[in-house]
Amino acid sequence: MKGITMSRVLLLSFLFCSTVFQVFSQDLKEVFMKSAEFYNKEQYELNVQHSLYSIDEGKLYDQQNIVVLRDGRNYYANSYGIEKIRTSDYQVVVNHIARIVLISNLKDASGKDKEQQQDFQSDIWQVFSMMLESTSGTPGDQNASQYLGVKGNNHLYHISFSGGAYEGADFYFDKSTWMLQKSVYFFRDKVKVGPGVWDKAKLVILPTKFKTDGSVDKKKFSTDAIFRVGNDGKFVLTDSYSGYTPIVE
Repeated sequence: MKGITMSRVLLLSFLFCSTVFQVFSQDLKEVFMKSAEFYNKEQYELNVQHSLYSIDEGKLYDQQNIVVLRDGRNYYANSYGIEKIRTSDYQVVVNHIARIVLISNLKDASGKDKEQQQDFQSDIWQVFSMMLESTSGTPGDQNASQYLGVKGNNHLYHISFSGGAYEGADFYFDKSTWMLQKSVYFFRDKVKVGPGVWDKAKLVILPTKFKTDGSVDKKKFSTDAIFRVGNDGKFVLTDSYSGYTPIVE
């Protein structure tokens, strides 16, 4: 996706991805709290589609598919050219754009540091924590959220942001089941959508899959194709990543 801050895009990569949101009131903060609890599962496979449209949705500028897998303490994510793998032994981030491999050796970690790293389920929890703060308030306050009633077959919520890249966001929940059908982020200013081309745009996020039963692809959690550990204890990247820069923590 061109012209959009990578850190902000990655933050959105795990945002509002659940296919089932059980809601007990029309308070958006409570919706997010229940949504965060929904991910407290030992195993799941999650797919989300991000689409960058012109503001009237007449033109598609870019589309990305996000994949997240979890199996116990094993975790995998693939988002915007960055892969993240976490096992009981390692946490690895592969940035295919910057061609960097960041390796954290959890086996050598000790005490509280190791516990925090292993209990870190995913970026989802950090994202929900941020959004819980943004949903507080009433219309006229900073980052105010509003329930706008029923539109078609969905409950519609809107957040107005007082600052940042986005001026607001809409969230559509199924009228009967409260499943999240769609979330839409509206950019405050024009963004670069092509070489020398700027346009007012919106980011549409659609959850396409959330699987909690059956098996997940355990090969996704393997780091063998990325690096090996030599007899001297040093990490050596495989031939496939010979052009990447290793950073070991």
